[in-house]
Amino acid sequence: MNELKERKIRFSDAAFAIGVTNKALRNWLQRNPMKLVSDYEGPGWTEFTLADIAVLAVTERIVKFGFQVSFANALAYDAIFKHAGLMLAQADMASDTFASVLELWEIEIWYNGIGNSEHRIRNNVKPASRPADTYLALNIGKVVATAFKRLKTDDIDDETVLYNGLLKLRHTIASMTDDIRSDSDDT
Repeated sequence: MNELKERKIRFSDAAFAIGVTNKALRNWLQRNPMKLVSDYEGPGWTEFTLADIAVLAVTERIVKFGFQVSFANALAYDAIFKHAGLMLAQADMASDTFASVLELWEIEIWYNGIGNSEHRIRNNVKPASRPADTYLALNIGKVVATAFKRLKTDDIDDETVLYNGLLKLRHTIASMTDDIRSDSDDT
């Protein structure tokens, strides 16, 4: 089984895994044409694949540094599928293997001195000089591994399951609190 394409993840679990509120993720999907593996615009419940979680996690990290969602998503999608896209075609692909391969790659974003940002995706095994004014250097695999770890519930002890459950509950309460605050701001 190719876990990257076949495992389905609920909307709230996806938001938790990438570290955003449900409302923020819904906002991204409604306002920006997102590049993902699954069809999130189809009818019914929105379910994501692990490949989608990888793209969304890297997108979130780039957005956190002030870049637009559409730019961050296009860069994340290209970075992941240019270098690890063939892994989706494998019959038996584990998420841990996918994240390990992605650890070899890094996204660098810098300002070019005339008010625009430039970027490159480079193999971090080969030594290379980084532009002096690099704004962001992001190890793709570490971001993806963190998101995948937040989704794991199997092969872990009861204490870790309880801890992860409490983290998710805290995240859900924070999301609800943000929703309540924004609703009260509208009135």
